Amino acid sequence: MWLIQLVVSVAKRNDIEATVHDKIISTLAKSLNKKHPNLIIRTNPSNLNQYGVTRKGINTFYPDIYVTDKKSVKEIYEVETENTITEEECLNQWKVYGAGNSKFILVVPREKLSKAKELCKKHDVDVNDFFVF
Repeated sequence: MWLIQLVVSVAKRNDIEATVHDKIISTLAKSLNKKHPNLIIRTNPSNLNQYGVTRKGINTFYPDIYVTDKKSVKEIYEVETENTITEEECLNQWKVYGAGNSKFILVVPREKLSKAKELCKKHDVDVNDFFVF
């Protein structure tokens, strides 16, 4: 189970990746607001991690988007860019998000989908779905 807490931290992305990353987050969040009108959509754009989620016994993490009913996290979306489809991201974020009770969706550039799937298979990451852009 994920607990929700408000935290502030600085994200690490270069300017080009941050722009692409944030546009995808914004577009997806708008779509999720329409899909889940009775739930809360929280976003963490590149330059500022505002909302963290904590799973019992694990540190606080900052998914790019999560959907919550204020009691629990229902869905987690992690948006990756061209240069962030790495083993480090896979092990430090995707694996954690996939291990929770929430639905985990990984959002990746179309040309990196195969690589993302390979990393998830290699490291036994439970991804409920892949979205591409």
